[in-house]
This record gives sequence, structure tokens and C-alpha cells, in this order.
Amino acid sequence: MNFWNVSVVDRILALAAAGFLFFLLFFVILFLNRKRLFSWFLGRSVSTAAALFRTVARRAGEDQPRWVLVPGPGTGRQLGLVLKRQGEKVAVFLPAAPSLLPGQLVFFPEHALSPLPGLTLEEGIATLLLLWEEKKPDLLMKILT
Repeated sequence: MNFWNVSVVDRILALAAAGFLFFLLFFVILFLNRKRLFSWFLGRSVSTAAALFRTVARRAGEDQPRWVLVPGPGTGRQLGLVLKRQGEKVAVFLPAAPSLLPGQLVFFPEHALSPLPGLTLEEGIATLLLLWEEKKPDLLMKILT
């Protein structure tokens, strides 16, 4: 008995073609909705990072983390997150963009900080990620003014 007759080969080819078309359709749908999916993933990552920073600040003794500008290398300034006050010094976390979690904890004197009261935690995270293209000019103006 010959197992590889014409009807078996036709069925195998039809299943392979159907599987290929299914995956092709799946990837086309993903491609067409890429902006919506990207915005969804970005919103989830910003809210997750915000919750993490709030928890760290709360455990360090700060009620609400706030963004500040601190002296950077040379004549520049860096965006940092106040985590704790320790006497005359303030512990500021300087996240490394675009991944946020690796960074440095640096102590600065209070007078060296430039507070950014109009910048929310989520807006600061989005600015560091530099991903919300349509909102970036507004966020940068909040920081630079």
C-alpha cells in the first residue's frame, strides 16, 4: 500500500497553505494595528514604572516622588527623581534613559535642585522614554521653562 497517494499529498499541501495564510493574516493584522499596540504597551510600561517609583519613594520616606533638575556633567542638567531627604542632602535617583531602572542614586544639596512642580511622575517617565512623539514637545517645554 502506497501511503503517499495524491489525496494525502494534497491534504498536506492544503494544511500547509492554510497555516501559512493564517500566520500571514495574523502578522498583517499586527502590522496594521502597530500604533495602537505600541501605545498600549507604552501606557502599561509607564504605569508600571510609576508604581515602582512610588513604592520606592514611599519606602524611603517620601510621600510622593517629584521630578527635579540637578547639575549634570559639564554645564548640563539631568532629570532626577527625589526619593529621600537626609538632613541638608537630598537623595536623587538619576534614571538611565531609555530603560529607567539602571541609574544612579546621588546626594545633592537642597539648593542645587531645580524643582519641576508641573511635571507628573508619568510625564517624567514618558519624557525619559522619549516615545510619545506627539506629547514630547509639551513635556520638554514643562522641563525647560
